[in-house]
Amino acid sequence: HDRLQMLAPSVKIIKSIVNSTMASGFNGIFIVVSNPVDIMSYITWKESGLPKNQVIGSGTTLDSARLSCRLADMYHLDAKSVSAYVCGEHGDSEMVTWSSATIGGKSVEDVLKDNAERTKDATKETLRHAVIEDGWQIFNRKGNTCYGIAAATTAILKSILFNENRIYPVSVHLDGQYGMNDIFLSVPTIIDKTGAKEIVEINMKEDEQKALEESYKVLKDFCQQLD
Repeated sequence: HDRLQMLAPSVKIIKSIVNSTMASGFNGIFIVVSNPVDIMSYITWKESGLPKNQVIGSGTTLDSARLSCRLADMYHLDAKSVSAYVCGEHGDSEMVTWSSATIGGKSVEDVLKDNAERTKDATKETLRHAVIEDGWQIFNRKGNTCYGIAAATTAILKSILFNENRIYPVSVHLDGQYGMNDIFLSVPTIIDKTGAKEIVEINMKEDEQKALEESYKVLKDFCQQLD
């Protein structure tokens, strides 16, 4: 209830922006960046009446980039050699699909195990927690996190404008994927000129699916209060 009250001014603003935009005859793609981005994306979709593929939240694109950078730094690699997705809520309940994460084609789980000396005290959970804390650390030191999210948003926009068909973990509307419905949360999604072209369903381990479901419940409960 307290969180709803805190968000009320932001919700009012985004509804006003969406309604005025739609009144102008807009039929493009909304890229939502404002936090809490999953909730704001849901409101934007509801208010706009646009097809689900035309509303995309920046989601965990930046979180995934931060995770890739952390893993790359541990092994003195370029982050482009790392493929790892943070999914779910852009927030404390976000999770990592470790079973699909790779470094140079090798499972991250195997890399962590086989390189104990370089990995040191890092675990999957400490890495996940560090990614969550990174945003707060930057905000507390700089007062904002504008550059990282700007780069992430630019990447999403490029994939739309140039029809790149790139895959990003963005906040999109789920309609049965991963067993979830009527919610916006981050999962790997193919982005092209039409927006969110197709959601990629990763075969997750049981604990990963459970973690995603927990994140889903957090967002679902909140959205139901909004409705």
